[in-house]
Amino acid sequence: MGNYQTELTAQILGEGRNANTILGWMPPVYGEAFVFLWLLRAIGKVLDEMEDWAGSFQDQIFPATASEWALPYWEERYGIAVNPDLDMKTRRAAIAKKQQIRMPLNPYRMEQLIADEAGCSVTIEENTGKNKFTVYFDGYLDPGEQKQLKTKIDQFKPAHLTYELSVADLENTALTTYTGMAASMYERYLVEVQP
Repeated sequence: MGNYQTELTAQILGEGRNANTILGWMPPVYGEAFVFLWLLRAIGKVLDEMEDWAGSFQDQIFPATASEWALPYWEERYGIAVNPDLDMKTRRAAIAKKQQIRMPLNPYRMEQLIADEAGCSVTIEENTGKNKFTVYFDGYLDPGEQKQLKTKIDQFKPAHLTYELSVADLENTALTTYTGMAASMYERYLVEVQP
């Protein structure tokens, strides 16, 4: 028993991994058995496909490496509309974004999420009231942007917390400075006290 090749085995089995492995377990007489080699080729092909599938299944565990057949399951899990017309990179990015939102939400993580949405740096101050935090924006946001941000914050903030937005206001003002001066005169008196 061993690994042997004949002209017939090379012609029928080709590069089939499992078919050639199984043939190596058989006595050399089977290297010339035409019908047996064709059966072995069919069995080997199915085993090769199963090995490839099992190997690729490991990639489906993570959305970043998932293929076309596993992406719909990931999208469904995170409540994303399945759209096979989008490319895989876009679909994977949408899943990754949803995963980040579902991560444990500490103040630093919340700052990152809000800053990504707002497009400016953000600072969160905790305990500014009972169950309250304040979000300070380092930039101006118009009322429409503030409304969109409130909707986003409501989606991922803990339900028991309230918040307040503190946004820098832009005002065009003219600054006028008045300078004043006064002059005065005085006389000096010497007061002596007698005993």
